[in-house]
Amino acid sequence: MCLDKLYDKNVPTVFVIGSPFQAICTVSAILNLQILDYKVIVIFSDRYLQVKSVLNRYNIPFILKKVGKYRWRMRLYMVFSLFHRKYRWKRLFVGDYRSKTLLYFGLMNVSDSSTVIYLDDGNASIPLFDGTEKYRIDKYLNYLALRRNVILLKHFFSIYTGFVNEAFDIRFNDISVLGNDTNSINKSILFIGTNSKLYCESLIIDRNNFYSILEDQIKNIKRNNPDKDVIYIPHGKDSSEEVLRICNDNSVQYKRLDVPVEMVAQSNKIEPIEVYGFTSSALFNLKKMYPQCEVYNILITPKVMTNLFGDYVSISDYYTQNGILKIDVFLN
Repeated sequence: MCLDKLYDKNVPTVFVIGSPFQAICTVSAILNLQILDYKVIVIFSDRYLQVKSVLNRYNIPFILKKVGKYRWRMRLYMVFSLFHRKYRWKRLFVGDYRSKTLLYFGLMNVSDSSTVIYLDDGNASIPLFDGTEKYRIDKYLNYLALRRNVILLKHFFSIYTGFVNEAFDIRFNDISVLGNDTNSINKSILFIGTNSKLYCESLIIDRNNFYSILEDQIKNIKRNNPDKDVIYIPHGKDSSEEVLRICNDNSVQYKRLDVPVEMVAQSNKIEPIEVYGFTSSALFNLKKMYPQCEVYNILITPKVMTNLFGDYVSISDYYTQNGILKIDVFLN
């Protein structure tokens, strides 16, 4: 497909997604590109209910598929994706460039020579776009692309822009169109939680040090905003009792959501006026959806530098370039 027709609204399109933010990016793509003829396939996961809530809110019909975790099923999808197809579906949006499952399933549902475009799933795209991370397509995927006459890992419809990288064609997916869908009545300060165990392990940070930093940050927020509601939104996979204690001791609401945090205004009537977090992808997403909101990224520099910390720095630098304020914390 020619580049000038890559995002034509009349091209019959398939979306294959599996996470809540992929669902948000899908809705945004449909609205921004005004796609008229589309099919959305949702691969079942433990976050399916959040995916469903996003799509239902915008009246996006979808087909649910349960892939399963058995290796033999994955091998079947690999084989089936090789078969030549002549469908009317000529364009495929894949929710995450790292997911072979989404790609295999997508190619099973589109015609040969279809255009493959990738959406975002968190901030993993940033190190790819800026060259910090190298992602290699394996031999099987290269063979698959050649056999089905498709180009992989080239076209991205992304919320992350401003990169100069000839390897990729990056177009802007403006998710602020979703932020306009709100009748919020409660202006609040949000603190976006992280998976504390995984975060500390990846940066080699002592958990007690992390909790101490978190409590200091929360106390500063409360001190500077005595008349504002502060809401802590825990990470979906974090169940730390210590975080709950910190919130209770500092009169902070601990609120676990049944929708993606990006949809908090639409579903919970909460409009974020300030947002804090530890380099979470939600910080950037909320800044894009609510440009008037002040967003603060807390970057902890550990005693021991790791490769993963380099990714955090890369992401943090990009956040700063896009209007997100940085709070540096150095561990002695």
